[in-house]
Amino acid sequence: MINILSKDVYNKIAAGEVIERPASVVKELFENAIDAGATEISVYVDNGGTDRIFIMDNGCGMEKDDLPRSFLPHATSKLKVADDLNRIETLGFRGEALASISSVSRCTISSKTMDAPIGYKLTCEGGVMDEITETPCVEGTAVTVRDLFFNTPARLKFLKSDKAEENEVKALMERLILSNPYVSIKYFANDKPVYESFGEGFRGAVLTVYGVEAVNNCYEISVNKNGILIEGFIGNTNFFKGNRSYQTIIVNGRWVNDSTISSAVHNAYSNYLMKRQYPFYVLSVSMPGEFVDVNVHPRKTEVRFQDNQIVYSSVYSVISQVLDGAASALDIIVSKPKASSLIDDETFNSPEIISKPRDVFDDVGKIESGFTKVDGMIYDFNTPKVDKDTEPFKPFKLSKHKIATTVSQTEDSCPVKDFTSAAEIDEIFRENKLYIEKLENEKREKAEQQSMNVDAPVMVIGQALDTFLVLECDDHLILIDQHAAHERILYDKLIYKVKTNDVVKQSLLIPYAFKVNAEESDILFDRISYFREIGIDLESFDDVTFKVYSLPVDLVDMNLDVFFADILNDPHFKDDKIPSVLREKLAMKACKAAIKSGDKLTRSEIDGLLSMLKQNWGLKCPHGRPVCVRISHDEIDKWFKRIV
Repeated sequence: MINILSKDVYNKIAAGEVIERPASVVKELFENAIDAGATEISVYVDNGGTDRIFIMDNGCGMEKDDLPRSFLPHATSKLKVADDLNRIETLGFRGEALASISSVSRCTISSKTMDAPIGYKLTCEGGVMDEITETPCVEGTAVTVRDLFFNTPARLKFLKSDKAEENEVKALMERLILSNPYVSIKYFANDKPVYESFGEGFRGAVLTVYGVEAVNNCYEISVNKNGILIEGFIGNTNFFKGNRSYQTIIVNGRWVNDSTISSAVHNAYSNYLMKRQYPFYVLSVSMPGEFVDVNVHPRKTEVRFQDNQIVYSSVYSVISQVLDGAASALDIIVSKPKASSLIDDETFNSPEIISKPRDVFDDVGKIESGFTKVDGMIYDFNTPKVDKDTEPFKPFKLSKHKIATTVSQTEDSCPVKDFTSAAEIDEIFRENKLYIEKLENEKREKAEQQSMNVDAPVMVIGQALDTFLVLECDDHLILIDQHAAHERILYDKLIYKVKTNDVVKQSLLIPYAFKVNAEESDILFDRISYFREIGIDLESFDDVTFKVYSLPVDLVDMNLDVFFADILNDPHFKDDKIPSVLREKLAMKACKAAIKSGDKLTRSEIDGLLSMLKQNWGLKCPHGRPVCVRISHDEIDKWFKRIV
């Protein structure tokens, strides 16, 4: 039997797709305010948004008859016919947001148009509307959402803590401020002001969210590339973050997650990135609406481009020119970073910089001198080609003669040997087979060296080269790397202390303070008790600042900037008892404290080290090097040709 779902049921199903948490409500209502032409928006959130969300704007407002229609499914003022879907110019358009929100909350809308003498108010509770009443209000719309998910306890049960949900909203507000730089935005959490931007452009938005440090370490860029307007702030080659939460992509005014643009930026930075480093950027990409599909995700956080290659190449080319100091970057950069170590004007014009080739390749091709090789064709991305009669994304193709010349020059510069002889091919395979067999034999011998009868009596012969301890056991010699052995012993002791919470703490004379964003703050709040267990007294100073008051004695000299940047980037930090970053710090501490190669040991020191080792011959140091190597009597006989 097929059932026709009631309005109450299908609205709640739609709410599950669109309204995932309080941050989803804020996003939908905020985007409605933007589409209404608002230039001032205020957002208030209480207890993470579960108790109350209040958003007020100065947009065009709604007339009395439109208030009840706004709560109906698929009701919108942003679409009229199906053809409108081919060119979306608004942030919201599906007409599901208010219907979904009101079906799982107690929602009230007050609105007034410019011409109306008075405003009107309508309340909808769990999808059931009350009567429209008059209310005094200023021009615009105010929406109050209370008791979110009050009638869907299953959804309410799976929400995070109030603090975690508040951080989700805060992270969202950061993106909304950055993606709407010309809108004045105020954000309050529990009536406490958190952010206030004044709608003065990208620089003001970045200052509001990230502070003056970010602005002083970024290039401000603005350029039209192939009909695509690329603007925003990108970090210099010395300004990196420990995770991707400091990366913002905006497409046609909409904050999105897009792999095409993020890959282009990452590849442009790849020559400058080290382990656990991620570029900082706030990048806005604008293009005609018909060349981007925003209707590919229920929450509209993803987009699809008509031509990914053109978007990728344009972004990659712009970013790489700025970072490499090409002469063309002078036409891209609006303002340069203020850090003294950065490239000056003379460096940008240096012929050495301009002629220096990049060693970065990607899945589109090598970008050099303004040309890109895509699918065997050479495209020129330097000439704007946008007018009413041409397609802005159709690249200009060079003549066949130019293509042949460019390709032949590339091939001549990288000659490739052509193995056409069958004998040569057989020789290659034979050498490969011998090499693989050699690796397998070495692996087998290494495994044999690590397996040993620990009950066999051991006689100490002495120390060789002030680095290796030489022992005799049965018909074998054992060589022990004194540094690797001692390092592993110390490392195991440090790990045991952490696991058993048996750490000695040392108070810091001046507490160490560091700032984080909303996403990182959420991670630290979740595991703040863990830090205390391992001897790091961590406290929240405010929503964006944490302070460290004491450290384990064994880690008191570590670089805390690097430690917290790395640990916040560790994807397994929330689950591991001892995160990999902490293991690395303990391994480094053990390495520094261990006996060094070249230290001459007395017999008592040798005996003490061997007693701590307890004949665990198969151990490896924390960095993976073997502690002991066993050499059999037969192997030594082979060296001297006593046996064959």
